[in-house]
Amino acid sequence: MKRRTFTELLSIGTAAGAVGFGPEEAFADEKGDKALAAVNAIIFKPKTQYFEYEALIKVPEKADRILKLAVWMKNEWRLSEFL
Repeated sequence: MKRRTFTELLSIGTAAGAVGFGPEEAFADEKGDKALAAVNAIIFKPKTQYFEYEALIKVPEKADRILKLAVWMKNEWRLSEFL
């Protein structure tokens, strides 16, 4: 009985795929989207990053100033340095 049910389900799945009800047609609910976003954030989170920022500070009636900052990140640690 179990084998027959599996065969029937396999046939239905094959027919549905042939008709065009494949995975590209599937939609997830809001909870599913949030779960997938959380998994993607963990999987694709870079282990190390390095940034250099340069900001121009403009104050009326004063000379313009440039602020340079370097940031190193590794896992949960962050180191910032003024250049």
